[in-house]
Amino acid sequence: MKLLCVYTPFCTPTVMPYSITYISSFLQSNSTIDSQCIDLNAKFHRMRFPEFYKKVNNKLSVEEFGKILGEFNKVSREVYALNHNRIVNNKKPELFDELLEMLLSKKPDIVVFSLVYNSQAPYALKLVEELNKRKIKCIIGGPAVNPKFKKYAVILEDEIELIQYLKNSKNDSYNKTIVDFKDYDKEDYLAKEIIYPLRTSRGCFYRQCTFCTHSLNQKYKEIPLNEIEKTIELNKAKYVFFIDDSITKKRLMEISDVLKSHDVKWWAQLRPTKDLIDVLKQLSECGLKSIAWGVESGNQSILDKMQKGTNVNDIKAILKESHANGIINTVFIMFGFPGESKIELLDTIKFIKENDANIDLVSTSVFGLHKGSKIYNNPQEFGITEIKETERKFLDLRIDYVTSTGMDKGKTKKMREKYLNAILKMNKLPRAFVTFKEQTLLC
Repeated sequence: MKLLCVYTPFCTPTVMPYSITYISSFLQSNSTIDSQCIDLNAKFHRMRFPEFYKKVNNKLSVEEFGKILGEFNKVSREVYALNHNRIVNNKKPELFDELLEMLLSKKPDIVVFSLVYNSQAPYALKLVEELNKRKIKCIIGGPAVNPKFKKYAVILEDEIELIQYLKNSKNDSYNKTIVDFKDYDKEDYLAKEIIYPLRTSRGCFYRQCTFCTHSLNQKYKEIPLNEIEKTIELNKAKYVFFIDDSITKKRLMEISDVLKSHDVKWWAQLRPTKDLIDVLKQLSECGLKSIAWGVESGNQSILDKMQKGTNVNDIKAILKESHANGIINTVFIMFGFPGESKIELLDTIKFIKENDANIDLVSTSVFGLHKGSKIYNNPQEFGITEIKETERKFLDLRIDYVTSTGMDKGKTKKMREKYLNAILKMNKLPRAFVTFKEQTLLC
């Protein structure tokens, strides 16, 4: 049996995909299945945007690289929109035949797709439809999978379900998995240096944020430290960004001990809790160079409604201590949480301004309601009086809502636009690094 793990357009092409790499490595460690990966997303970008790839080299300054990524981001978004429209209108997206031929040249018996982002779903569905015509079995998984794929592919939850399905066996014991990125051409990535995406755990240890759906049915499970270390050694990784939603203090300290001995520079996404203040110096000394903090709001009432478990004054102290130890601080800000008033939103703007000296990048978003979140399941508790769900051709349902208090989404977007330029002027790093966040490791 020959199995091919596929990553489809469209998402950023600056790093190799973790999801299919882990799946393939797991199968290789626990079966005799011939498994291989192909990153069609990166292949698409290298073929479609050669002018940007030609400009990138490891001698570029931060500003020069940021400018290239900014230009690329603007142009590529227009191309993504164009191709989504082509697919919606039942036309082939760009480079479809070329990517399909790359896939077929591997002569797979089974093709496994991992959809991490909604933006990957339309292109993936067109490929799956074509593979169905050729009688090639398709399996699909990932957070962006929706019921529309049931007609064309087997939908599975994770690597355990996959191996049990393939082997028709329910074994509960599996060998350790060393994640091997050997299948990729590093020239396919729009990057000065290769930065490796890794996980330290599955699921979320906190699981309280009312807006989140990332770990709905997944138990928290830590990946053994020796697997992480062996993965770093095997790939000779010098730059690593951990894709976990958050990491416990205890786990951070354990990881830092491992990475220090390998002289690795690393990025993490963390919840800004008070217990981290006294370890930031040590973490910095062990290679932690950049943190994306889930700040979300500068108003304590909104944070409490979000059930973030954080305190505005503690967040200020954390940002100050992190900055003092040479760590790059990116803050995630969410505007428009249900019931948020204009005054509460302005508290967040004020918070950003007051902590400007300790913030390197601000990444803003507008709240979106997701099926399965605590807010979706308990709308009345958050002042939501009506939920509207609209069918979409390739994606899951579009969810809109009406609140009895606070600003609606339209007013929130106008407020965000009003203050966006002021926020952007506070950024110490190129704006493009908000999108290509792992690249802050190279600053």
